[in-house]
Amino acid sequence: MPASRMASTPPKTGRILELDGLRGLAVIVVVLAHCLGEVPHGYFFLSLGWLGVDVFFALSGFLIAGILIDNRGAKNYFKAFYMRRTCRIFPIYFLFIPPLVLLIHYLRQSGFDWLEEPLPMWGYLTYTQNIFMASTNHDGGLSLIPTWTLAVEEQFYMLLPLIVLFVPYRFLLRTFLVLIALAPILRTALLYQFGYDHLSALCLLPCRWDTLFWGAIAAMVWRDEKLKSIVLKDDGKLLKIILVGAVWFVPFLLFSEKYIEVPLRKSFGLTVVGLGSASYILLVVSKCLSTKLLLTKPLRFFGSISYGMYLVHQPVLVLLHGFILGTSPDIETVPQLLLTLIAIAISVGIAWLSWTYFESKIVRYGHRFKYGSQPQ
Repeated sequence: MPASRMASTPPKTGRILELDGLRGLAVIVVVLAHCLGEVPHGYFFLSLGWLGVDVFFALSGFLIAGILIDNRGAKNYFKAFYMRRTCRIFPIYFLFIPPLVLLIHYLRQSGFDWLEEPLPMWGYLTYTQNIFMASTNHDGGLSLIPTWTLAVEEQFYMLLPLIVLFVPYRFLLRTFLVLIALAPILRTALLYQFGYDHLSALCLLPCRWDTLFWGAIAAMVWRDEKLKSIVLKDDGKLLKIILVGAVWFVPFLLFSEKYIEVPLRKSFGLTVVGLGSASYILLVVSKCLSTKLLLTKPLRFFGSISYGMYLVHQPVLVLLHGFILGTSPDIETVPQLLLTLIAIAISVGIAWLSWTYFESKIVRYGHRFKYGSQPQ
């Protein structure tokens, strides 16, 4: 982008309420998948919760890239960004995850064999559990599986500020596109090298940054009037075609996994899903689609507690089923189903309490770090 046009493009500041609702919808989909879909007797149609993770990734790319692009000239660019991220992400994570790892170790030593061996503690402490997963092909057990996505995002937060700051703006879009193209190539290479069920192709940052960078490109489009006039022409017709294509592509990917040896979803399918997620975000923020559902209070409520709920729902589910029934989570029997529903309700309560009385206060402190100025 020419410097003159870049300077004349106002930053898109302010909270986009529809994205809070989208975040809430994504966490509901993920939780239902983990609790009612991805269990031995779960419902297949609810097992598509992995789509919610891609929505989270695209949202992160869109929001974080937008913040960095808007403030790339600030003197305290790094300090403000990382202080805000630290106040948002670290408190509940370090309050909850290290004690949980210690508890699992203690319970396993006490004979609770329904718990799986977690990854090394320092992997969780340094947000490198995804690297341990890739090197050992072990996910750390049901209670801690969701944390690999947080590791991917944290590593992305280390990389993206450097790219936005040091890559000339006129090369930024093509840089994002090149990195997106590398992801399916790397996933395919790892799948063929280590096997179609190996975790490395699904949990390492370079294998999953395509969706994050699709979100970053959406943030660029949203800020550039020329790009916006092309991409959102005719009420977003192009993006609607992409979105519909991505939606219909998902059943094809699921069908292909049963009848075609090549793992299409894990190779290039995730890139298509990421493009569809970013397209939907752009359609939402530009009001080219109805956003009434996303603006409803229930979805916005779940959006506000989404991070805490994402962290706690699996441990609560596993520990409840283990202590009360002595088994791993399932919904085959009525007691198992009722216990699962109770676990979901408890997770919502914990997440709400955490946000209301703990997280929100620290987030407000983080917002005191303004770009271009010192905190008050």
